Amino acid sequence: MEAAFLRRFTPQRLIAFELRFGPYGAGLHAFRKGLSLQELERADRTVDLGPLQAGLLPRRLIHQGKRIMLPPEPMLADLERVDAKFGRAAAGFATTTHGCTTSLAS
Repeated sequence: MEAAFLRRFTPQRLIAFELRFGPYGAGLHAFRKGLSLQELERADRTVDLGPLQAGLLPRRLIHQGKRIMLPPEPMLADLERVDAKFGRAAAGFATTTHGCTTSLAS
């Protein structure tokens, strides 16, 4: 029974489910028009979902301080080795960690 479920549970069906029950989908309302996978496939290039809503991302962040840390610590620790090997080839590359900006060009 589990194998049959997994064969039917494809990535395409998962995306269709998330679109239907997401903020722009119809949910369980059979006659409500909402965003669907079929509508996305029929669209030429883009689907206009209206204006952006400010303030949604910080509420959904789990990180301490509600900030996204873009470069992971192991990558930052390895910058000195990269700089020594390539000789400032990445000049102008700036990283921001914990609110401080560092640059390899400095």
